[in-house]
Amino acid sequence: MHELPDPIGREADLRYVVRCIAEARCCSIVGVSNMGKSTLMRALTLPEVKEAVLAEAADEHLWVYIDCNRVLERSEQGFYELILRSIRDKVEERGNLSGLLAQLEKIYATLIHPPTPLHVPLSFNQAIEEAVLEAGFDSLVLCFDEFDPIMTALPGTVFRRLRALKDRFDAGVCYVTATDRPLWEIRNDRDVVEFYELFTPHTRYLAPLGESGARRVVEHWAARQGVRFDEADLQFIRAQADGHPGLLQAVCWALSHAMAEPAAQTVSRATLRRLLEERLPNDLIVRSECAKLWSDLSAAEQERLIRLVTPGARVMVDELESLQRKHLVRYTGDGPVLLCPLFEAFVRQERVHRSPDRGVRVDLDTGHVYVDGQRIEPLTDLEYRLLALLYRHLDEVVDKYAIVEGVWGAEYLDEVDDARIERLVSRLRAKIEPDPHEPQYLQTIRGRGYRLVGPG
Repeated sequence: MHELPDPIGREADLRYVVRCIAEARCCSIVGVSNMGKSTLMRALTLPEVKEAVLAEAADEHLWVYIDCNRVLERSEQGFYELILRSIRDKVEERGNLSGLLAQLEKIYATLIHPPTPLHVPLSFNQAIEEAVLEAGFDSLVLCFDEFDPIMTALPGTVFRRLRALKDRFDAGVCYVTATDRPLWEIRNDRDVVEFYELFTPHTRYLAPLGESGARRVVEHWAARQGVRFDEADLQFIRAQADGHPGLLQAVCWALSHAMAEPAAQTVSRATLRRLLEERLPNDLIVRSECAKLWSDLSAAEQERLIRLVTPGARVMVDELESLQRKHLVRYTGDGPVLLCPLFEAFVRQERVHRSPDRGVRVDLDTGHVYVDGQRIEPLTDLEYRLLALLYRHLDEVVDKYAIVEGVWGAEYLDEVDDARIERLVSRLRAKIEPDPHEPQYLQTIRGRGYRLVGPG
């Protein structure tokens, strides 16, 4: 089996697309934000990938990558212009299709300055016909990346025309789309049903990268940035982000910046990672990545995730099916869990933010703390570290060893006794509890540790 160029980690997904095209079938790639859709789509048109995946069939298809973000205008003419421009650029890149290139240039000029509105679709049809019949390839493969807004904005005539071209040329034309959501979720009306039916049997959801793929992403990032991560760093990065490429790189940035801080020279690498783990949910890049994942979801899916992190709330298995398909929820021996600790921390924060007037809330952007909707006096460094640790594990029991390691540092495990922890807890309760003698929020779980209770 051929090795693909680093840092892809998407060999199985690439081969799936190639098999679909070999069988003259359209296919759809679905993945939440920054899961690697664009990397996959671009890779399909790279010579190295053709050699690795297509082997002897490398030149039997004309693969054209179409970045829908490059559309000059979200209109029928604007979309056709982008497709024709992308085909023209690909033909020019090959360098051995001068006759076809000259024809495409003429058609492009007509499409840009049509004598009548009818010449817009006619020019587009003519361009596809030339590319299919005159180029000598088995198939013209149009790879539509960032297709969501196109699917939403364009008139139904565009999708009926794409379907008609597929019906006319059969194996001669194939489409690959990359979207955040399945096509039928983006738009489901009579104008597009026959188009998305081309993809329904061949829709593939991108999963997080496996261990080897995640490692390649991190190593590639480190090589580009001139950063050296040791094996423990690699394990830490993956533990925080799982195999989500965007979050992997966000943690890489955060760890590299922490390593460059002057304070990093005075602590062990293990302590540095522990301190960073506390700060990661507040990291702007991490939060941005998680917010993109959150915005990809429907209101119903968001509500189900909120319930999933709410103690005592019930979520039925069938309610999690769409989240499983999107690989944001998976089942373990302990039941359903979220993609990774960073995304789970974000969802827990969203749960608290939806009940801003109840319980304890930490604004991770400012460090301000609110109790029942009211901002309280500033906490000391140790008090804030303890609250941030408990907030990060909202509704979970945090044992005393984790508190010492998270607040004081692993090197203090033998020095901080129970009485010292209890005094810190008492000082924190005095600031966040309406009645510190009858704590509602910061609870002692006898024999186990402490728990910060989230809004019910």
